Amino acid sequence: MRPAATATTSGRRAPRERERRILMKDQVAVIGVGCTKFGDRFERSYEELITDAAFDAYADAGIEPSEIDAAYLGTYLPGAGGGKAAVSLGDALRLYERPITRVENYCATGTDAFRNGCLAIAAGVADVVLVLGAEKLKDRGGRGIPRLGHPLLARGNTAPGLFALAANRYMHTFGLGRETLARVAVKNHHNGALNDKAHLR
Repeated sequence: MRPAATATTSGRRAPRERERRILMKDQVAVIGVGCTKFGDRFERSYEELITDAAFDAYADAGIEPSEIDAAYLGTYLPGAGGGKAAVSLGDALRLYERPITRVENYCATGTDAFRNGCLAIAAGVADVVLVLGAEKLKDRGGRGIPRLGHPLLARGNTAPGLFALAANRYMHTFGLGRETLARVAVKNHHNGALNDKAHLR
């Protein structure tokens, strides 16, 4: 066993930490994926979208739902009756008698749910984990995302509006023009045109 060592000023990780990263990489694999079509899916409920995506992933992985040891639901606002728990996923998929965790971390929710699933497998507490993200804000009326903070100051506060403020500040600070930001939209629309499940094609 290698002795533990502190990180050097060059930013290199200690040998023991590098070894852990290799083990994590070698122990975890994505064996199947599933996805619903993006858009205003008023014809499908929150729970139905969960079921559609999950069974696509089961089929892609070649596994049965009974093989799932644990599940992680990444969502900002769970379906009706879900409260702050992952009940929506458990009920929709009938995944009872196993740990199911709801993860919410703003725009990093999906990544954080995936990270937790990987950690569960790497730690040896699960062999097969389902990680699923779902959101259906428009069905709630209004702007979808509830107002946070002072009722007057938060009025009209939307995710696109907040990101627009951040983008304006970024362009001002680093001297970028609108054309630079427009390239992101061009790239996104190009990719969307190649994806039959994209909202804008």
